[in-house]
Amino acid sequence: MFSAGEIILIAIVALFLFGPTKLPELGRTLGRTLSEFKKGAQGLMEDAHAAAPQDVRQDAMQRPVPDPVSELITAPVQTDHAVPAQLQQTPSSRDKREDLRRLPE
Repeated sequence: MFSAGEIILIAIVALFLFGPTKLPELGRTLGRTLSEFKKGAQGLMEDAHAAAPQDVRQDAMQRPVPDPVSELITAPVQTDHAVPAQLQQTPSSRDKREDLRRLPE
């Protein structure tokens, strides 16, 4: 995410802004806040898991996951697209273009 140089620069700026006595206190507070946030998020996940009925969880775990690669390989390819007459090349139009690409002699 950040390179070592950027982290050192951020640390130096934080040291100048907050001073050497306030910086450890800010670090502890930030660590406690992150810990509480993780505990709260974990509690929400556990509550959501407990609220889901058991049969729904079992059904979701037993349902096979489709393989997208095999679906792409076995999917039928449509090749019945007609080429408009304007895009079809005739031998004479192809020869004219080749003549234009040649250097004059």
